[in-house]
Amino acid sequence: MSATVQKMIDDGSSGIGVALHNITSRVLTKVIEYCKKHCPSDVLIDEEELKAWDIEFVNNMEIKDMSVEEVQV
Repeated sequence: MSATVQKMIDDGSSGIGVALHNITSRVLTKVIEYCKKHCPSDVLIDEEELKAWDIEFVNNMEIKDMSVEEVQV
């Protein structure tokens, strides 16, 4: 998916946003949580603390959190 999004951005075809088809709210929530931890705007991040957080994040993830298949309404 990231290559698709990057191509849309590079081509300028993303307009004012990028459509993310087949991404469930559960998956998107996990992506946002990860990004917020790795890119805080006002806090310096201790690398060892971040590595520990990453391990916990992955270990606590369930299969349903990684699935992009969901019934589309």
